[in-house]
Amino acid sequence: MALLGHARGLILRPNAEWAAIAAEPSSRRAILFEYVLPLVAAGALVTIEYNLVQMKRGPAIGSAVFQIVVYVVNVYLVAWLADLLVKRFGGVKDPLAAFKWVAYASTPMWLAQLGFLIPNAQIADAILCAGLGFSGYLLFLGANADMHVPPGRSVWFTLSVIALYFFFGAAAFAVLLLIAIAGSVPYIGG
Repeated sequence: MALLGHARGLILRPNAEWAAIAAEPSSRRAILFEYVLPLVAAGALVTIEYNLVQMKRGPAIGSAVFQIVVYVVNVYLVAWLADLLVKRFGGVKDPLAAFKWVAYASTPMWLAQLGFLIPNAQIADAILCAGLGFSGYLLFLGANADMHVPPGRSVWFTLSVIALYFFFGAAAFAVLLLIAIAGSVPYIGG
Protein backbone atom coordinates (compact mmCIF):
# COMPACT_ATOMS: atom_id res chain seq x y z
CA MET A 1 0.00 0.00 0.00
CA ALA A 2 1.35 3.44 -0.96
CA LEU A 3 0.33 4.94 2.38
CA LEU A 4 2.52 2.62 4.43
CA GLY A 5 5.35 2.75 1.90
CA HIS A 6 5.48 6.54 1.81
CA ALA A 7 5.07 6.88 5.58
CA ARG A 8 7.85 4.37 6.28
CA GLY A 9 10.08 5.89 3.60
CA LEU A 10 9.65 9.44 4.90
CA ILE A 11 10.56 8.32 8.42
CA LEU A 12 13.46 5.99 7.59
CA ARG A 13 14.98 7.39 4.37
CA PRO A 14 13.45 10.79 3.69
CA ASN A 15 15.77 11.98 0.90
CA ALA A 16 15.13 8.91 -1.25
CA GLU A 17 11.40 9.05 -0.50
CA TRP A 18 11.15 12.72 -1.50
CA ALA A 19 12.73 11.85 -4.86
CA ALA A 20 10.19 9.05 -5.33
CA ILE A 21 7.28 11.33 -4.33
CA ALA A 22 8.44 14.09 -6.70
CA ALA A 23 8.58 11.65 -9.62
CA GLU A 24 5.30 9.92 -8.80
CA PRO A 25 2.30 10.88 -10.94
CA SER A 26 -0.63 11.73 -8.69
CA SER A 27 -3.46 14.16 -8.06
CA ARG A 28 -4.57 16.19 -5.08
CA ARG A 29 -7.71 14.07 -4.85
CA ALA A 30 -5.73 10.81 -4.76
CA ILE A 31 -3.31 12.15 -2.14
CA LEU A 32 -6.21 13.43 -0.04
CA PHE A 33 -8.26 10.21 -0.09
CA GLU A 34 -5.45 7.65 -0.16
CA TYR A 35 -2.95 9.31 2.17
CA VAL A 36 -4.07 12.39 4.11
CA LEU A 37 -7.53 11.28 5.25
CA PRO A 38 -6.49 7.80 6.47
CA LEU A 39 -3.62 9.27 8.54
CA VAL A 40 -5.71 12.13 9.89
CA ALA A 41 -8.63 9.79 10.66
CA ALA A 42 -6.34 7.46 12.61
CA GLY A 43 -5.21 10.39 14.73
CA ALA A 44 -8.81 11.52 15.16
CA LEU A 45 -9.84 8.07 16.41
CA VAL A 46 -7.06 8.19 18.97
CA THR A 47 -8.23 11.68 19.93
CA ILE A 48 -11.75 10.37 20.50
CA GLU A 49 -10.45 7.57 22.73
CA TYR A 50 -8.19 9.96 24.63
CA ASN A 51 -10.88 12.61 25.09
CA LEU A 52 -13.60 10.16 26.15
CA VAL A 53 -11.74 9.83 29.42
CA GLN A 54 -12.05 13.59 30.00
CA MET A 55 -15.28 14.58 28.18
CA LYS A 56 -18.69 13.30 27.24
CA ARG A 57 -19.07 11.47 23.94
CA GLY A 58 -20.50 14.44 21.97
CA PRO A 59 -17.64 16.87 22.56
CA ALA A 60 -15.03 14.15 22.00
CA ILE A 61 -16.50 13.17 18.62
CA GLY A 62 -17.06 16.81 17.65
CA SER A 63 -13.47 17.58 18.54
CA ALA A 64 -12.22 14.72 16.34
CA VAL A 65 -14.37 15.81 13.38
CA PHE A 66 -13.12 19.38 13.80
CA GLN A 67 -9.55 18.06 13.92
CA ILE A 68 -10.01 16.24 10.58
CA VAL A 69 -11.48 19.34 8.95
CA VAL A 70 -8.71 21.57 10.30
CA TYR A 71 -5.93 19.29 9.06
CA VAL A 72 -7.43 18.96 5.59
CA VAL A 73 -8.09 22.70 5.26
CA ASN A 74 -4.59 23.42 6.60
CA VAL A 75 -2.99 21.19 3.96
CA TYR A 76 -4.91 22.89 1.14
CA LEU A 77 -4.40 26.41 2.49
CA VAL A 78 -0.71 26.08 3.35
CA ALA A 79 0.01 24.33 0.04
CA TRP A 80 -1.74 27.13 -1.83
CA LEU A 81 0.22 29.80 0.08
CA ALA A 82 3.50 27.89 -0.36
CA ASP A 83 2.84 27.75 -4.09
CA LEU A 84 2.32 31.53 -4.07
CA LEU A 85 5.57 32.09 -2.14
CA VAL A 86 7.87 29.61 -3.85
CA LYS A 87 8.96 31.89 -6.71
CA ARG A 88 10.14 34.53 -4.21
CA PHE A 89 12.59 31.91 -2.92
CA GLY A 90 13.78 30.78 -6.36
CA GLY A 91 11.59 27.70 -6.58
CA VAL A 92 9.16 26.49 -9.22
CA LYS A 93 5.46 27.28 -8.98
CA ASP A 94 3.58 23.98 -9.13
CA PRO A 95 0.29 23.58 -7.20
CA LEU A 96 0.42 19.76 -7.19
CA ALA A 97 4.03 19.71 -5.97
CA ALA A 98 3.11 22.16 -3.20
CA PHE A 99 0.20 19.96 -2.14
CA LYS A 100 2.41 16.85 -2.15
CA TRP A 101 5.08 18.69 -0.18
CA VAL A 102 2.77 19.87 2.60
CA ALA A 103 0.72 16.66 2.76
CA TYR A 104 3.63 14.23 2.87
CA ALA A 105 5.75 16.37 5.19
CA SER A 106 2.89 16.32 7.71
CA THR A 107 3.22 12.52 8.07
CA PRO A 108 5.24 12.46 11.34
CA MET A 109 2.91 15.01 12.95
CA TRP A 110 -0.13 12.86 12.13
CA LEU A 111 1.56 9.60 13.11
CA ALA A 112 2.69 11.14 16.40
CA GLN A 113 -0.94 11.48 17.44
CA LEU A 114 -0.94 7.72 17.87
CA GLY A 115 1.27 8.41 20.90
CA PHE A 116 -1.88 9.40 22.76
CA LEU A 117 -2.63 5.69 23.02
CA ILE A 118 0.03 5.74 25.73
CA PRO A 119 -1.64 6.50 29.07
CA ASN A 120 1.16 8.85 30.14
CA ALA A 121 0.33 12.38 28.92
CA GLN A 122 3.92 13.62 29.21
CA ILE A 123 5.22 10.84 26.97
CA ALA A 124 2.38 11.41 24.48
CA ASP A 125 3.16 15.14 24.42
CA ALA A 126 6.87 14.42 23.88
CA ILE A 127 6.02 12.11 20.96
CA LEU A 128 3.79 14.81 19.47
CA CYS A 129 6.56 17.42 19.80
CA ALA A 130 9.02 15.04 18.13
CA GLY A 131 6.51 14.50 15.30
CA LEU A 132 6.10 18.23 14.83
CA GLY A 133 9.86 18.72 14.73
CA PHE A 134 10.35 15.89 12.26
CA SER A 135 7.59 17.30 10.04
CA GLY A 136 9.51 20.58 9.95
CA TYR A 137 12.66 18.68 8.99
CA LEU A 138 10.76 16.92 6.19
CA LEU A 139 9.50 20.27 4.93
CA PHE A 140 13.12 21.43 4.79
CA LEU A 141 14.28 18.32 2.92
CA GLY A 142 11.36 18.41 0.50
CA ALA A 143 11.74 22.12 -0.27
CA ASN A 144 14.53 21.30 -2.68
CA ALA A 145 13.25 17.96 -3.98
CA ASP A 146 9.59 18.84 -4.47
CA MET A 147 9.48 22.63 -4.67
CA HIS A 148 12.90 23.07 -6.39
CA VAL A 149 13.96 25.82 -3.98
CA PRO A 150 17.76 26.36 -4.15
CA PRO A 151 19.57 24.93 -1.10
CA GLY A 152 20.66 28.38 0.14
CA ARG A 153 17.08 29.60 0.28
CA SER A 154 15.25 26.45 1.40
CA VAL A 155 15.74 27.20 5.11
CA TRP A 156 13.94 30.56 4.82
CA PHE A 157 11.25 29.14 2.59
CA THR A 158 10.66 26.28 5.03
CA LEU A 159 10.54 28.61 8.03
CA SER A 160 8.04 30.85 6.22
CA VAL A 161 5.77 27.90 5.50
CA ILE A 162 6.10 26.54 9.05
CA ALA A 163 5.04 29.96 10.35
CA LEU A 164 1.97 29.83 8.09
CA TYR A 165 1.19 26.29 9.22
CA PHE A 166 1.39 27.25 12.88
CA PHE A 167 -0.59 30.46 12.36
CA PHE A 168 -3.51 28.63 10.75
CA GLY A 169 -3.27 25.80 13.26
CA ALA A 170 -3.36 28.27 16.16
CA ALA A 171 -6.32 30.09 14.59
CA ALA A 172 -8.20 26.80 14.28
CA PHE A 173 -7.35 25.91 17.88
CA ALA A 174 -8.66 29.31 18.99
CA VAL A 175 -11.94 28.65 17.18
CA LEU A 176 -12.20 25.22 18.83
CA LEU A 177 -11.49 26.78 22.22
CA LEU A 178 -14.17 29.41 21.69
CA ILE A 179 -16.66 26.72 20.69
CA ALA A 180 -15.75 24.69 23.77
CA ILE A 181 -16.11 27.71 26.04
CA ALA A 182 -19.43 28.66 24.46
CA GLY A 183 -20.65 25.10 24.94
CA SER A 184 -19.74 25.04 28.61
CA VAL A 185 -21.25 28.41 29.52
CA PRO A 186 -25.01 28.34 30.13
CA TYR A 187 -27.03 30.41 27.72
CA ILE A 188 -27.95 33.73 29.32
CA GLY A 189 -31.15 35.50 28.46
CA GLY A 190 -33.27 32.69 27.14
